[in-house]
Amino acid sequence: MAAARPAFASGTDSALGGLSLVGKNGPELMNVPRGAQIIPNDVLRNRCVGGGVSAPVSVSIDARGADAAGLARLKTQISQLKAELPTRVVAAVKDAKARRVLA
Repeated sequence: MAAARPAFASGTDSALGGLSLVGKNGPELMNVPRGAQIIPNDVLRNRCVGGGVSAPVSVSIDARGADAAGLARLKTQISQLKAELPTRVVAAVKDAKARRVLA
């Protein structure tokens, strides 16, 4: 009977509803409400016990031969990048989570 039921070991953002296989210590049947979100154990563990995302960024610039005005423009662009980078990284992580590419 349980073999034909949906199983959510990898989680789901919107269950169809009805009897489904769940359980970390072997299969268990659960009557899941329609639209329920099921978060798998590994994702839960990472969110609750210091899980995080690291996004190191390295930029190399060869400014040999640049004049003072070029260096000033470069300095302004680097400052702008430093200011925008955290927001861009957070947006990329949120997007990856929404697409379930990143747990």
